[in-house]
Amino acid sequence: MGSCKLKYLYFKDVVKIIKTVQSDVKLNITPDGMWVRAVDTSNVMMINLNLPKSLFEHYNMENQVIYLDMNKITNFANMTYGWIEIKQVARNGELVYSTLNLSSGKFTMMTSGIDGNLVKKEPKVPDNSILNDATVIVKAFDVRNFLRSIKSSCNKVKIYVSENNSSLKALDESLEQDVYQLQVTSGCVDSNHETSLYSIGYLYDAFKYIKNDVAISMSTDTPCKISFNFNDIPVGCYYLAPRVEAD
Repeated sequence: MGSCKLKYLYFKDVVKIIKTVQSDVKLNITPDGMWVRAVDTSNVMMINLNLPKSLFEHYNMENQVIYLDMNKITNFANMTYGWIEIKQVARNGELVYSTLNLSSGKFTMMTSGIDGNLVKKEPKVPDNSILNDATVIVKAFDVRNFLRSIKSSCNKVKIYVSENNSSLKALDESLEQDVYQLQVTSGCVDSNHETSLYSIGYLYDAFKYIKNDVAISMSTDTPCKISFNFNDIPVGCYYLAPRVEAD
């Protein structure tokens, strides 16, 4: 069967990013890479994660579907260092994870997956053509700090975009205040635009483990798309549904 080798930092980030949405997921393995698509229990936030073979140091995997408990994978990820080697086991469809642990040497974990009936059905990916009225590029670290600073006093956020300026506006029941300026990518905004309201809690979860620059694509009354890279390789995006306000 197949095997692959991935930097442990990528492995840790992948596990954390998936777990912000769902603990039990379906992992799809192909000769060209791996992918996971999952939605949270409230159907508010979705992750569409694609790990192309170009992200791996070595990749020679065969087609396989396995359902994983990410809590178990997290325990392994916390003990990893250097490189993660994943091997497919022919006899029963298991995956074997091996890594170098600084204190104990080589550390190996085997997983045979969980019952697929326990995993929530994969969601459909939204039509990206309706999400691109405006796109802004932001630094994940800055937005994460901004959201952390306001989430105790505000519970929703709206993104305003114009051709010359963009900003996040934090809103609560008694206060409306512009709190952060976003860098707009040249050529992505062709008219003034205002998005729907989004939950700060979910938005913070989306930015919690992402690094470097992030692209936010949006349209009114549609999901907000948050795209991110690993080492300049596009690997995935979150989709965050607008917050529904009572009349």
